[in-house]
Amino acid sequence: MRRMLLIVAAFAVGCGSPPRAVQIVSAQPTPSASEAEAVEPPPLPPKFCVPPAFRAAQLEHAQPEGDDYVICTKAPHTCIALDRAASYRAYHGKPTQPAPPAPSAGFYGASLSSKLTFDLVGGERMPHGARGTLHDGVTHRVLKSAPIDYDEHLDYFGWIGDGIVFGTRVDEGPGCELFLYQPKKTWPPKLDDWVNLVGCYDGNVMLEPAPDVFAIVDAGGSVIKFVDEITLAIDSVDIGHAADTDSGTRLLAWLEETDSVLVLVYGSPISGDVARVDVKRKKVLSVSSPEVCKER
Repeated sequence: MRRMLLIVAAFAVGCGSPPRAVQIVSAQPTPSASEAEAVEPPPLPPKFCVPPAFRAAQLEHAQPEGDDYVICTKAPHTCIALDRAASYRAYHGKPTQPAPPAPSAGFYGASLSSKLTFDLVGGERMPHGARGTLHDGVTHRVLKSAPIDYDEHLDYFGWIGDGIVFGTRVDEGPGCELFLYQPKKTWPPKLDDWVNLVGCYDGNVMLEPAPDVFAIVDAGGSVIKFVDEITLAIDSVDIGHAADTDSGTRLLAWLEETDSVLVLVYGSPISGDVARVDVKRKKVLSVSSPEVCKER
């Protein structure tokens, strides 16, 4: 009897009407067309920029502050900061540490090993005329003496190795150039025999980054000349940026704690530009410029 019931039950299930399809309804609401679209990311914050007046303003102050550089201009007085990733931002407040001293090297008063000295008499525009005299550095005996031709003004600054450093300048305008002359090669001193070093209007940053190496920065910061004090060979490192003459402070400079990286901060019309130069490897590490705001 039990077997009969199982057979009947199986027959009933197998021969009944086919099951109806069951529709599964989601519990989540169907998104609208606008919601189905990808969500827009939040807008990026505006990139920092300086007004055009900042670039043209005179450089007032610059110095390191922790890992940053603080740069201030005057009229208008505005300060910005630059980090090591070359990112600029606004700066408010006052630096908490004193400004580092500028590199302070100078030309020598005698040739290498003090074997020679030099005197220049004259060099002014009126009365016009100059005479250079070469002396024995030990006995002070006159070795050679001759007149020197020049344009408006001629200056004698000192020695680099066995080379004499002359400067020429004019009364009007920014004309000022430094030259290196080797008296052991030619005499008397003639401008055609002099090697141009850098511009000197407003002064120069000078340093000795390594033994027997003398470095001098162009007054506007466009180039650094490295002079080997033994051979007088000259290497040039071009930076490609320069501050104008007659624009206040053209350049502020200091050495970082390693004493191998020279930091140059430029004045008008590129106030805010910063160059970092490894003076031991004679290599430009970076040159940074703030973005200028677009005028509306």
